[in-house]
Amino acid sequence: ALAAAFAIYLGQFLILTPTERKLSSAALIVAITIANVLGVKFGKYIQNFFAVCKIGGLAGMCILLFAHTNTALLKQSFSPAGAHTSIPAFGIALLAAMWSYFGWHNVSYSTGEFKNPQKDLPSSLVHGSFIVAAAYLLANIAYYSVLPAHTIALSDRVAAVALATVAGSKAASALALLIIISVIGSTNGLIMTSTRIPFAMAADGLLPHALARSNPRTQTPILSIVLQGVWAIVLASVGTFGDLIAYAVFTACFFFAMAALGIIKLRRTQPDRPRPFRVPGYPFVPVFFALAYFAVIINTIITTPKGAAI
Repeated sequence: ALAAAFAIYLGQFLILTPTERKLSSAALIVAITIANVLGVKFGKYIQNFFAVCKIGGLAGMCILLFAHTNTALLKQSFSPAGAHTSIPAFGIALLAAMWSYFGWHNVSYSTGEFKNPQKDLPSSLVHGSFIVAAAYLLANIAYYSVLPAHTIALSDRVAAVALATVAGSKAASALALLIIISVIGSTNGLIMTSTRIPFAMAADGLLPHALARSNPRTQTPILSIVLQGVWAIVLASVGTFGDLIAYAVFTACFFFAMAALGIIKLRRTQPDRPRPFRVPGYPFVPVFFALAYFAVIINTIITTPKGAAI
C-alpha cells in the first residue's frame, strides 16, 4: 500500500501510465530491500533521516495553516450540530484512519536486536504512539482551521487542498514531495522490522531453517528480506491503493486482538514466568483493546462482506 501511495504522489511531478505506476512501486520496494540487506545500521540511518524530514515538514505545514486560521470556520466545523454519521459508516472510515497508525507495533519485531528490550520496547511503543496521535490531531485541526467541513468531506487530498488555499499550488506540490519522503521512510521502517518475523519463526522451527540464517558480515536475514520484497512487489502489482489498505488493516485487526488476549492466556498458563513489564490496567486494557478490534472486524464483515472475504 505504501509503494502504491508512492506511485500516486510521484504522479504529481511525472505523468505516469498505470504500468509505470506499478513499476515505480516495484522500484521503491527493490531499493529499500537492497538498503536493508546491507545492514541494520544503514537502514537505521535512512529511517532517522526520513523521520526528521517528515516530522519537520508536517510541523511546518501545521504552523503555516494555523497562521491563516479562520476562527469562525473552525468553531463551525467542530460544532456538534453539524455532525451526523452512522456507526457502520464510522467503522468503515476507521479502517483508513487505523492505517495511518499502522506500524505502531512494528518496533516489537526487532526486539531481538535491542540492547535493553525490557526498558526500550515499552517506552518506544508508548512514546511513538503518542507522538503519532499528536501529529495527526494537530494536522486535522489545522485542516479544519482553513477549510469548511464539506470541502474536507469531498476531497481525497485534504492537505494539498488546505495548503493550496492559503499558499497556492506550489505549496501543494511541496506537500506531495513531503508525502513521498514520508512514504519512503515508512516503507523502510516496515521492511526493516517485518522481515524479522519469518526470521524468528524459522529459528523456532515454524518455517524453513534457511530463513533463520543471517549474513555474517551484515548481520541481516537476507533471504527473509528478499522474499518479503518479492511478495510486496506481487501485491503492489495486483492491488489498488484502497484495496491494499483495507485488506491489510482488516487482517491485522484480528491478529492485534488475538495478541492482546494472548497476554491473558500467558498470565494464566505461565503465572511464574518473569515479567519485566506488566500491562497497566490489566485485564481491562487488553480486553477493551481486543473488543475494539473485534468490533471493527464484525462491522467490516457486515458492511463489505466481499472485501472481508478476500
